[in-house]
Amino acid sequence: MRQIILLTLLVFSTAAISTEQADLNKNRLQLVMLDLLTDSQSLTEGIFKEDFKLIASSAEKIANHPNPGAEILQEIKKDLAADMPKFKMHDAKVHNAATSIVKLAGQHDLVGIFAEYHKLIDGCQSCHSDFRGRISVVLGKK
Repeated sequence: MRQIILLTLLVFSTAAISTEQADLNKNRLQLVMLDLLTDSQSLTEGIFKEDFKLIASSAEKIANHPNPGAEILQEIKKDLAADMPKFKMHDAKVHNAATSIVKLAGQHDLVGIFAEYHKLIDGCQSCHSDFRGRISVVLGKK
């Protein structure tokens, strides 16, 4: 009897873990986006405070944000198809601006940082404007 109870618990816990893992995979992009929001807010704070260490660390996190995972990227690529180069262009714009900000923070070049910051925010906003709705549908967020 004890073995049957243990086996039943194992089956149910394995099914729950599989469902949770599928949900986590779907939410990984959302988690990456939330981290990027936090890092962007820290970057903004660093600029206003002229805190070059905060600027550099925030921009570094943005430039090297984690990948949301192969499964999610495959779903996005499949849905966006011909629009994928435009999606990648937005990502590259944000990455390149963040990388430039890291370098400029080391030089304490606030004017240059501010110019790159505008490019970064424009890249984020453009990507959201062009793709947020479609990707939300792909990930089952709507």
